[in-house]
Parts: sequence; structure tokens; C-alpha cells
Amino acid sequence: MNSLSTGPREQEQSKELQRLQNELTVELSTNLRQASTYEESWPKTIQKYLTRHEALLLEAVSAGYGEGGGGSIWTYPGCILFAVSLLTTLGFGAPVPRTPLGRGSAVLFSAIGIPLHFLLILNIGNMTAGILHSLATRENKTEIPNISSGTTKTARWLKWLPLFAVLIYYILGVLLFGLARCRGIVDSLMFPLDFTAAGGVAKTSGHVRIFYALYLEFAVTLAAIIVSLVQVTATRGFIDLGLRLGLLTNT
Repeated sequence: MNSLSTGPREQEQSKELQRLQNELTVELSTNLRQASTYEESWPKTIQKYLTRHEALLLEAVSAGYGEGGGGSIWTYPGCILFAVSLLTTLGFGAPVPRTPLGRGSAVLFSAIGIPLHFLLILNIGNMTAGILHSLATRENKTEIPNISSGTTKTARWLKWLPLFAVLIYYILGVLLFGLARCRGIVDSLMFPLDFTAAGGVAKTSGHVRIFYALYLEFAVTLAAIIVSLVQVTATRGFIDLGLRLGLLTNT
């Protein structure tokens, strides 16, 4: 909906700004040719038109010009990125709908989509954490119930899994959005800044924006899995502590 409503407005705004700039250039050239003396007339005339162009450009930026980093943000890949950033409530600081229809559809989409999306992500996190914990229980040879205490050992790899998952996820981002795009080492390592208001997501186009959207979605999913995994591990730890202290019974 935003692509259909805000996209044409974005194109019209860009064409209108170009038209006004061309008119300003022609008017400036005419006045300079008619100026009598260079020393007095030209600097004043140029300064006057620079001031007019600055006001014209600021007005266009305030209306949303330049959000696409020199391109168009309200293409279908850009709308996919906007939708994912809206559902995850993370955002990447660049586009906002400008038309009433675009803003209304965004509000309706977020009101329905955000609760359903978080419910889905939480369920995925709980399910994945349960599967990983069950897998660790089966595969760990040392995780045999202790008859005297009624406790079990937690697999060591399960404790370190969240840290390794975050590290691998970050390295994947460096490779995809840094080195694969032929960026410098520093820019590659600092790629998360692309998702901020001063970042570089708005300067990308096409399929790259879809990859950014998928990366955002996977970030939220990974966070939900880690939180659920930590919750399961912590719950297991409290139960084991209660069994050791005799506060709980293993029945």
C-alpha cells in the first residue's frame, strides 16, 4: 500500500524539485548576463539565489526528499524493509509515509501486525529453546540423574550457545553488509550503524534492502530464542538448587 500511495508522490516530488532548480538556474543566468558590473552585482545576485535554493532544498527535505539516499525508498524492496522494521519495532531511521493513505495503512498494519508478530516470535523462541534443551539432555553422556541429589548436569555447549550464536550472527553481518559490498574494514565492522538514522540502509537499493530486512527479522528471532533458552536454563538451575537444599522433592 505504501508503495502504491507514497511511491508516486516521491517521484513527483523529485521531478518538481528538479524543475524548480532548472528554473532557478535559468533565472540566475539571465540576471548575471544583464548585470552591469561584475564586482558589485554578481556576488549579490549569486548570494540571493543561493539563499533561495537553500530554502527550496530545505523545504523539499522536510517533505521527505532524499530519504532514499539519492534513489527511491518506496520501491517494493524498500517497502519490505519498512514493513519488517515496523513489525520488529526496530526501524532503521530513514523512511516515513508522507501521504494520508500511506500513514493510515502503516498505523493499521502496525496495530495488527506487531502483536501477532511478537506472539509468533515468542512461540518460535520457546519451541526452539525446548528442542535445544531436550537435545542437550539426550546427547550429553554425563547428564545422568544424580540419585542422591536428584539433579542433572547441563550440557556445556548449551551454556555457550547464546554467545556463539550472537558472534556468528555478527560475523555474518560483517561478511554480507561489509566485505561483500566492498566496504572498508572499519565500515564493515561498524555495519550495525546502517540501521540507525544516520546509517547507510537508505543508500542501498534493490535486493540489498531485502537482505537487510531478513537480517532484522532474524535478529529478533535470535533474541527470542536466546531469552527463552536462558529462561529454560535458569528454571532448570533453580529446580536443581531447590532439590539440593531439600526445598523440592524429585517425584
